Amino acid sequence: MAIIETSGLTKIYKGYEIDPRGTWISVHGLGLWIKNIVNSFRLVANLTPPVLAVDRVSLAINEGEIFGLLGPNGAGKTTLIKMLSALIKPTSGTAAIDGYDLIKERREIRRSISYVSTTGWMGLEWPFTIEESLIFYSQALGIPRRNALRRIKEVLELTSLAEDRDKIISQLSHGMRQRLVLARGLLVRTPVIFLDEPTVGLDPVTARDIRTLVKSKLAVEYGQTVILTTHNIQEVEEICDRVGVINKGRLIALGTAGELRRHVRDRQVTDMRVGNLTYDIIEELKGQPGVLGVSANIQDRASGIATLRLHSRKGAGDIGGMLSFLRSRNVAVSFVGQAEPNLEDVFLHLTGAGLR
Repeated sequence: MAIIETSGLTKIYKGYEIDPRGTWISVHGLGLWIKNIVNSFRLVANLTPPVLAVDRVSLAINEGEIFGLLGPNGAGKTTLIKMLSALIKPTSGTAAIDGYDLIKERREIRRSISYVSTTGWMGLEWPFTIEESLIFYSQALGIPRRNALRRIKEVLELTSLAEDRDKIISQLSHGMRQRLVLARGLLVRTPVIFLDEPTVGLDPVTARDIRTLVKSKLAVEYGQTVILTTHNIQEVEEICDRVGVINKGRLIALGTAGELRRHVRDRQVTDMRVGNLTYDIIEELKGQPGVLGVSANIQDRASGIATLRLHSRKGAGDIGGMLSFLRSRNVAVSFVGQAEPNLEDVFLHLTGAGLR
């Protein structure tokens, strides 16, 4: 049974008027009066274009499912879950979350969901210990003290913060702060929990522990529906039941990881490590015979050290032509290997660009 259903959900951020010097013109009080004077003299401010952040997204997420939203930065993932969390209003479209209407029953929706964001560090600058911070938020959430102390103990264990409960927040590393944000989101057990890139910036061990927590505890033991936004391929393939691929606000693919990989079953994928690579060379490489797609991640622009992921048609022969082209452009190739297609390859196939 679907716990979240959307139909044509759209969000457009309106443009704003700016004066020729680039400062924002207010539409209230004195600013409104000045704006009218400016307009009366036809010294019209420039209008920044509207931004279509989410474009007619229709989907259904099942109760108890771990659903991944995969896409690059700026694809619309965070805007979509903020709408589903009743934090921002859609421009058009409809949705129901846990049986409540997104437009008419926003307060009820907020009681049914938890939202954990990587940018949700509000309050972490206060002079609290980890435990004091959780006590404060439990009181703000209205949890009875006896239940709160039990829940705080539980979430400290779940997020591996129990031994550090007396540390002042200012003493915490980035990863520990991120785990504290997650612990706050787990204080109230809700039917739906949104995790907005919960492992970004975390070390591999901590990220693995968070993935284990999501899969074994939140989904299996607690029966929560988890909506996870990320651009981490490993994360999605390891824990998500289904995946929605989003790009430029549009849902361009939907299914299990296995179903989505069928999009690229006729492709050969080659990984390379190279030096002296530039963005101009990448664009030239895309036009070479036999190349169906190129994804590149330049780690150091000065040296051109990068990883390349190339698509070619399966059975079309070796990659000698691609290597010859790269060497003709003085690109140093230090590694070449075949790879199994993954969800990043699906994204590259559907959009012509990598996830980064």
